[in-house]
Amino acid sequence: MTGYTVEEAVGETPAILSSGEYDDEFYEELWDTIQAGQQWKSEMIDQRKEGDQVILDQTIAPIEIDSGTLEGYVAVNRDVTEHRKREKQLQIYEYAYESALSGLAIANFDGELRSLNPASREMWGTTRKRSSSASR
Repeated sequence: MTGYTVEEAVGETPAILSSGEYDDEFYEELWDTIQAGQQWKSEMIDQRKEGDQVILDQTIAPIEIDSGTLEGYVAVNRDVTEHRKREKQLQIYEYAYESALSGLAIANFDGELRSLNPASREMWGTTRKRSSSASR
């Protein structure tokens, strides 16, 4: 996920993953939260060893021993980079579909119309985005 081996990462601070995307205030809030004994959860853009960015769904929680003394922290990360890229691509496709000057229609494999873009709706004289069978 990060490109670092265990040997390279042990003994380092999380700063080795800093992408430069966040200011000091962001990190102060993160540290204040976990040092107060609370869990911190957010998506975060980090940087892999090779220099490319990775988007992590990250949860950091404090580890306390029986006496309530803070022992350390545990971080659980899930790489959501590809998921976010696919979401962005879908947004681009949706924008292209909705703003195309040509009439575009989406049909299922049975030939039933499922969706019309604004240009198609204007050509066909309808305000419905989806066919009546699509809304059932």
